[in-house]
Amino acid sequence: MSEKLPGFIPKDILPPYIGAATRPNPENPFDNEDVWVAVPSVGVAVLDGMGGMYNATLAAQTAGNTIEKILERMPPGLPNEFLEDHVIKILTDANNAVLNLPQNTENNMGATAAVVLYSADQSNPKRSNRITIGWAGDVRVYITDNWHLKHATIDHRSSIQNLARTTHEKQSDIQERIAQANNPKLQLTSDEYMAFRTSYVITEYIGNPDFQAEVNTVSVRPGQKIIIVSDGVTDNLTVPEIIAGIHGKNNAMAAYNIVSLAQHFAMEYGRERRKSDDATCIITDTLPVEIRRGKIRNPEIAIRETKTMAELFDVLDKIKEIQGSNTVYSANTLKDLIRKLYMDPSRIPLGMITYGAGLRIKVCQILDIPMV
Repeated sequence: MSEKLPGFIPKDILPPYIGAATRPNPENPFDNEDVWVAVPSVGVAVLDGMGGMYNATLAAQTAGNTIEKILERMPPGLPNEFLEDHVIKILTDANNAVLNLPQNTENNMGATAAVVLYSADQSNPKRSNRITIGWAGDVRVYITDNWHLKHATIDHRSSIQNLARTTHEKQSDIQERIAQANNPKLQLTSDEYMAFRTSYVITEYIGNPDFQAEVNTVSVRPGQKIIIVSDGVTDNLTVPEIIAGIHGKNNAMAAYNIVSLAQHFAMEYGRERRKSDDATCIITDTLPVEIRRGKIRNPEIAIRETKTMAELFDVLDKIKEIQGSNTVYSANTLKDLIRKLYMDPSRIPLGMITYGAGLRIKVCQILDIPMV
């Protein structure tokens, strides 16, 4: 969770396909009410303590601890049909944990949240896979689509719900227009602008006695990224600014860049789209096919079939997890490994920035694998 490495890129505790970062409110730097959770191969979550309620930090941390413990007990690669029930139970248990806090004597503690669980499309795992999202409040989930971000969640904000009472589609359209506007007063209708200005009323949250989570299962393609952000990001950054902030960066650096940009704009007092708040971001790739299946049938084929750096490192981690450090790789596989490592120099440890015969030995030493 966020207290492990507050405000830093958590390279040492997360695999390369997950990046997470959080920074506290610049006007209150000693109390971060946001929490992130990441359990590799199972799921990720972002929670935001509700500042207008009692002890928001404790509410977010309690809910986050509950979610993390459940995710740690879950096996990776569960079939899609089970995940919606799982995500509802996860959020319901987190809700009950906050309601049962001794400090919560008047049911006045709460946090918003979004949880994303990885799963495979069991009918054709090579073609696509899916994520199941559960959320309550205004922690938002985006999915990248080339140079666009698709909204995978709709905020539980009364301003949007009152403006578009009829369908989720209309609510999503309004949320997207507001999210695109860098000059809301000029770019939005009067009703949309009013929704933008009164977006602080949350209609669903963890800690609600009448809690009811919303769930969405979405198909995602290899190469797409899932982005989860607290409102400290979405209230300060437009969608184009988020896209620009992640472009060309690995997930860890992109997440850190997003929260840094959000904090920067939060302090621009002449900017209408600004709110001083904690900012948190998790960026994760879709899971590689072999990780989704939960097993490696042929380590060398699995390595050669990887298309991205995230897939490569995930497969290597899975091989180690299943078979330990004693898997022996052929020269051809090691050659392919070296080539893929050099496709993304940011992934190569400093000691490997050399050419020649010693490189293959260094690859084996750094990845802790025997050489033939």
